[in-house]
This record gives sequence, C-alpha cells and structure tokens, in this order.
Amino acid sequence: MGVVKRDVHKNEYLYRVISFSDVDCIKGLIKHRSMIDIYYEPALKHIDEINQIAIQIAEIEMNKKNQERFEKLKKEGKIPKNKKYKYKKFYKNKRDDIIEASNITELNQELICVYADLDNLIKKTSLTDKQRDIIEKFMSGLDEYDIGLLYKQRADKILNILDTACEKICNEYKKRWKYVMAEQDYIKVEWDYKKCSKCGELLPLTEDFYRKREDSADGFRNECRKCEVSAKK
Repeated sequence: MGVVKRDVHKNEYLYRVISFSDVDCIKGLIKHRSMIDIYYEPALKHIDEINQIAIQIAEIEMNKKNQERFEKLKKEGKIPKNKKYKYKKFYKNKRDDIIEASNITELNQELICVYADLDNLIKKTSLTDKQRDIIEKFMSGLDEYDIGLLYKQRADKILNILDTACEKICNEYKKRWKYVMAEQDYIKVEWDYKKCSKCGELLPLTEDFYRKREDSADGFRNECRKCEVSAKK
C-alpha cells in the first residue's frame, strides 16, 4: 500500500518502488542521505563541537589508563616516588571523515524525486524540535554516537527518538495517502474541506486534521492540528 513510484528513465529500477508506509525504509533514507543524495547540502555546524567532545572523552580514557600504569611502575620502584603523573593533551584536529554526497553516486532523478517527497512529508508531520534536529543530523552524515555526544545521551536513546519520528512520518503518509485516494475517486467517502485559519492549507474536515469544537458552526476548530501544536511550542 502507498507505494512511491518514480521511474524517469527506462531500465533504472533501483529506486522505482520505495514505500513511505515502511518505517525501516524511511529510516534508511534518512540515515544514508549524505551518501546517496548528491543535491543535499549537509548542515555540519556541530562537527567541531562533536570533534572536541570526542577528543575530551578519548583524553580522559587514555590518561586514566596511563595513570594506572604510571602508579604501578612507581610501586615497582621503576619511577621515583616523588614524581607525579602529568595529564596529557591531544592536539585538536579537524574531523574529516564525514561522508558528503559528491561522486559517491551518479545523478539519479528517481532518487532526487523520492527525497523531495520525503522532505515535504517531514515538513507536514507534527514532530518535536528535537526530532527534527536529530533527523537533520542523521541526514548530514552523523551517526547515533556523534549525536549522542551532543545531547549527552546514549546512542540507543538517539535511535529510539529516530524510530519514533519515523513512525510519525509513516503514519502521516498513510493518512494523506487515504485522502489522495479519495480525491482521485479510488475510494468513496463523504467529507467537506476547510482552510486552516493559520497556515491557509485546505484540508479535509475530519478529526485527522482538525480537533472538534462544539460551539463552532461546522463542529471543528479553525486552526488545524499541526498549527495548534506549533502554537504551543
């Protein structure tokens, strides 16, 4: 159900069928975008911060081991007893192992169209600021360990946040797929449409898009659910 079909050129089958109704498919597109989407410009504004945090952690671990070795040698009499361990610093080097989309893949218009669809879907999904930020960082080529350093959380927690966000995106796709099928007369339904008073988008007048309000003429609020959520942030 809900297959995104793109086939601009003949004999290009790799990206012909990608389903946004599959959470794992959405997650894969997000995590590997920096390697396969040649038009995507990764936002690497946090890379120096990640680099510095990683260096600090490495320094602590290295010095801990070195100090244990140092104290052992002192006890064995191989180092003078009055000598103290000196904490060692690493030189800060720019991290250059982030993979950016360049010559890794040839231009594929089907894939570009799929990512355009995905960007639009993410924009329409009600996600938290943290979920959007984590998605952006994954798309930029960072992994869960790098992102975990920034948020001071374990890598598995970051992956859980990504999973939850992908489920939301998947559910939004399934919901909108249903209404597209209705517009094209593939399924028979009865509902009216209403323009949101805030974003101006014309949306089906159902509880999927509007919350109910008993004292209004049509029984629904004037702002769509997404705009209501945005206003509360």
